[in-house]
Amino acid sequence: MTTAPHTRIEQRFTAVAEAFPERVALADRFGEIRYGELLAQARAAAASLRAEGVGSGTPVLIVGHGDRRTVLAMLAVLMAGGCYVPVDPRYPADRVRLMAATARAALALHAGDGADVGDGGDGPAVADLGVPVHDIPSLLTERTTAAAVPSSPAGPDDLACVMFTSGTTGVPKAVGVTHRGVTGLALGAESLRLGPGDGVLLHSTLAFDASTFEIWSPLLAGARITAADHHPLALHELAALLALPEVTTAWLTAPLFRLMATHHGPALGSLRTLVTGGDTVPADTARSFTAAHPATRLVNGYGPTENTTFSTLGDAAAWDREHSAAFPIGTAIAGTTCHVLDGRLRPVAPGAVGELFLGGPRLARGYLHDPAATAARFVPDPFSARPGARMYRTGDRVRHLPDGALDFLGRTDDEVKVRGFRTDPAEAAAVLAADPAVDDAVVITGTGPDGAVLTAFLTPASVDTDAVRRGASQRAPRHLVAERIIAVDALPLGPTGKVDRAALARLVDARTHDGHDADDPDDANPRTHADDPDPRAPDDAAPGHPALAAVWEAQTGHHPLPDSDFFADGGTSLGLMRLVEQVRTQLGPTLDFAQLYAAPTYADLCRLTAPSATPAPHGDRAQETVA
Repeated sequence: MTTAPHTRIEQRFTAVAEAFPERVALADRFGEIRYGELLAQARAAAASLRAEGVGSGTPVLIVGHGDRRTVLAMLAVLMAGGCYVPVDPRYPADRVRLMAATARAALALHAGDGADVGDGGDGPAVADLGVPVHDIPSLLTERTTAAAVPSSPAGPDDLACVMFTSGTTGVPKAVGVTHRGVTGLALGAESLRLGPGDGVLLHSTLAFDASTFEIWSPLLAGARITAADHHPLALHELAALLALPEVTTAWLTAPLFRLMATHHGPALGSLRTLVTGGDTVPADTARSFTAAHPATRLVNGYGPTENTTFSTLGDAAAWDREHSAAFPIGTAIAGTTCHVLDGRLRPVAPGAVGELFLGGPRLARGYLHDPAATAARFVPDPFSARPGARMYRTGDRVRHLPDGALDFLGRTDDEVKVRGFRTDPAEAAAVLAADPAVDDAVVITGTGPDGAVLTAFLTPASVDTDAVRRGASQRAPRHLVAERIIAVDALPLGPTGKVDRAALARLVDARTHDGHDADDPDDANPRTHADDPDPRAPDDAAPGHPALAAVWEAQTGHHPLPDSDFFADGGTSLGLMRLVEQVRTQLGPTLDFAQLYAAPTYADLCRLTAPSATPAPHGDRAQETVA
């Protein structure tokens, strides 16, 4: 079977399924499904979708987790001629409605197993989205094997899916990813191409573009997917999945790679290939891991959604450590061209720093229904002989190393990665400013143990920051809600009348080092009222093992009260993973991670670690991609 990287996804999948109908395509909590069965069900569901009006280019929301139902729905939408819009079930309903409107979705599909929109599956149902909604199993009520044929000619440059990234205007940008981009990634990237003997762990939320690699790279190669259960995973749970003999390849965000390498290195060492990235890969962890596990190929995968997940790959075995202390992002994979340019779009001298521009056939079509944003980031490619060729300006600063690999040196703008998601502080500020009690909001970024940390400053000083946080969590996903929210009388201004972000950063530093509110007239810092940190004495803590309070404080910066909320106290999803791991290894109890994630108060933690506590069965909660 030829690789055919420039075909449509469903065409390639059909060829694989017809050639290997008895091979296992995917294993999840429901059991195993073989390629032939998945093909037959996808055709049946596509016929149902065609009857519902899905045709060429129709956007369809898919609210669900990475399992056979959502993969089936994706295939069915593509076979019907449409494009899918993946949605994390934990996203607030307001956010999903915004995504549906931006993509101009015609209908929505959901898994039919409790995968409703809202935090932890307890929020508003998908029926509130303003578009017709169908559960995925209902698409199979009228079983048929008739192939669904789009009403108009379909080709590899049609949209396959729509992925959302953060935007400076406060509205997420809808990236239109083509079939050619996905099949080029799965079949054209020789250095990362899978074979029938490979197996990939699917654990990313579908709204994260890494899921494109986790789903289509194995399915278009005849390989196997092992899908994680529908709940956030503790480190030991993730380690158990990675150690399965049928899992040979996995993707982990850079901070999660560091955590897993520290606590469960042997599980990672059982893999043939480990791809990490999404942020700067910690060089010390990469060096120690490769030394301890030389049989595992460690790869630094770099690339924006606008160029279909991966654009370059850096192999640890080829790392020129003499010329770069950092783990390089490597060289371009097939279907991508890389140009390091100056401000006038001219190539910089060898080894000089410039902005990275990406070209080639795997580029996204652009931002849906936003020609201005598309024109600003997708510019004509003067280095290509192909008519109409474009380049995507990444905003990333890089330099070429002597061996040709690229060294990542940071951003040209304020964009950061939060839990693996591209996040623009302007959008995070807009989420908070939407609260009627807030007059103004500014978000600045800092660095914590897990990467970027967002700190928000609001006016007026009398605003209830806890209420603002709760409201923001109902409008936006967690990575867009600032970890720290500080209410101030006024925002400090610089000589030009713009907000003095350096003064705000100094205020954060002062509060962090002193442990209380800081007034520094020399910095023109206003008096503050904040929710982080607040003075709490150890004897105010809820009942529980003293070590439990110490672990909580280590991950949040706050001594706990009975009603303290882990995330409101400043904890992150990775911090909660560390907390669960420390409780397991230091205190003994193995916590039900999904249960704690859904109710993350200190009182809940004490209850779950009490000697009489009985772990509840895992619910159908979404796996969060963390970073």
